[in-house]
Amino acid sequence: MELEVTTDAEEMCIEIHDTGGGMPESEQKVLENKRETPLQHSKGLGLWLTTWITDHSGGTLTVEASESTGTTVVMTFPR
Repeated sequence: MELEVTTDAEEMCIEIHDTGGGMPESEQKVLENKRETPLQHSKGLGLWLTTWITDHSGGTLTVEASESTGTTVVMTFPR
């Protein structure tokens, strides 16, 4: 896992790179839709908490996942 933090006068960006097997598409859909149903839900609370914190801080969260290169989670916050 690799963590990268960058900042400029307008925003701060935190990138977390994981070279594992990638994030399942079902998990990505839950984060994109920002809701769960009995049939479509996340397996844990970590990404939900990250999403809620990012949203309530006025930031954005994006997930880039690939089975071959792993997953990158990017959180961007206004300064």
